[in-house]
Amino acid sequence: MFEQRATVLSPEVRLDVRAPGPRVEKSFAAAVERAVAAAAEADDARREALDRAPGPELAGLLARLEVPVEPDAVLLEAIDAFDRLAAWAASRQAVAVNELRRRRQAQGRAGFVADEVAARLGTTRAAGQRLVGEAMGLEQVPQVWDALDRGAVDPRKAAMLCDELLALPALLRFDVAAEVVPLAGGLTIPALRGRIRRRALAADPTSAARAHERERRGRYVSLEAVRDGMAWLHAYLPAPDAIAVHATLTALADATAPDDPRGVDERRADALVDVVTRWLDAGTCPDGTPLPRRQRRRPHLQVTVAASTLAGDDDAPADLAGYGPISADMAREIARDATCTVVGIDPRTGEARTREGRDHGLGRTTRGSAPPGNRPADSRPADSRPADSRPADSRPADSRPAGYRPPAALADDVLARDRTCTFPGCRVQAMRCDLDHIEPFDPALPADDQTVGENLHALCRHHHNLKTHGGWQVRRDDATGRTVWTAPTGHEYAREPVEAPGADTSLGGATLTGESTAVGAAAEHATTGDGGAEEPPPF
Repeated sequence: MFEQRATVLSPEVRLDVRAPGPRVEKSFAAAVERAVAAAAEADDARREALDRAPGPELAGLLARLEVPVEPDAVLLEAIDAFDRLAAWAASRQAVAVNELRRRRQAQGRAGFVADEVAARLGTTRAAGQRLVGEAMGLEQVPQVWDALDRGAVDPRKAAMLCDELLALPALLRFDVAAEVVPLAGGLTIPALRGRIRRRALAADPTSAARAHERERRGRYVSLEAVRDGMAWLHAYLPAPDAIAVHATLTALADATAPDDPRGVDERRADALVDVVTRWLDAGTCPDGTPLPRRQRRRPHLQVTVAASTLAGDDDAPADLAGYGPISADMAREIARDATCTVVGIDPRTGEARTREGRDHGLGRTTRGSAPPGNRPADSRPADSRPADSRPADSRPADSRPAGYRPPAALADDVLARDRTCTFPGCRVQAMRCDLDHIEPFDPALPADDQTVGENLHALCRHHHNLKTHGGWQVRRDDATGRTVWTAPTGHEYAREPVEAPGADTSLGGATLTGESTAVGAAAEHATTGDGGAEEPPPF
């Protein structure tokens, strides 16, 4: 009686809603944790890889490092790895330096290895000497060399260790090296130096006196040019002498008027200049003998400045010999009390030239066809070369053949033109150099064809010896002012001409040939007169 009804379920809409909740948060956090763990593991792997022994593999790994995205810890390991790689490279470089030195030693040319190294690296001879000396030191202290090769010490520490250890007797050196080298990685250079010295003094108290005497023989004064027209004057002196000098300067500084506005350091510096330059002003040594001459001139300051700058029409930089560029105001101040010599500018090269020098043979072609600087260097055996190329002291100074020495006007022109020694990188002032014949002087040939500007250049005594005995060859192109040196290995190194202030070779020299374009001011502070004999060249 009841109607049977079927239950019909209405369709239910099912939504896949992923609402925030504990289950989802746990999944996200786990993913983040896994990512962080993987990154940390990768970082640890890279840090471990960077801790490997220095060599080509480490260099490759460092080259592939993505520095901008690396974490701090990896960056620190990379910095350390680069340091160890640099140490390894310095060690292997020392192997090459020592091998080259041994080869040159067998050829009787060991004294010129530093010049080859310096020329190839484009650095100074002093830097080349330092590199050669450090390589020799490593060879004598193998414990340090091993540590350098492993990257356990950096090149600066290695150089200090060798310097300090080589001052010790051989047996003591071995013991001290075995003690301090393993500690070197964790100690600063001053701490290492102090440890070595205390150990040495305890083992051999008399070594201090011997070491002092050795170092005393190496005392020196050097000049280092810095910016803004300033320079450092370094003096390496025995401690009592240094203290005495400083005490003297301090006393002179204290003796000034109470209202002197200068600080004590300024007064010390000015006192040093006053005490020392009084002899330059007087032209004599403290005992009254005349100061020696160089290239027929007394010691002096020399500034080269454009005539327009000297007149105040512009403020172009000038050049102070032995220093480099200086301001126009400083040049005018030096020139105020100077003896001025008018020079011109070679329109081809931008070099300073004197009229007198050009009238005495500059620009002449010698021996027929080609300037001597463009011909091959003398290849004859040393014992068959003419007098110009014989070893120092192999003949008396008065035996130089007639015409060998250039007349004063020609010498002045070459000095003004070259400005410094013409070996690449050498900064010895031309005034302190020898005037060398590029092609050795031959007494059998006319002197007027040899002692000419294009066959003369300024060479310091060391590089004069290098040219004659070191296996180097040199040529000079007078048209460009370029001097090219060829090493025993065949490597060539060019020394470009030194342009005088006011030169503008981009104009082809058309407006710069006037002889008042530049003025060389030599502040000699004294009247002319014979200041003593000039030391003759050795060849």
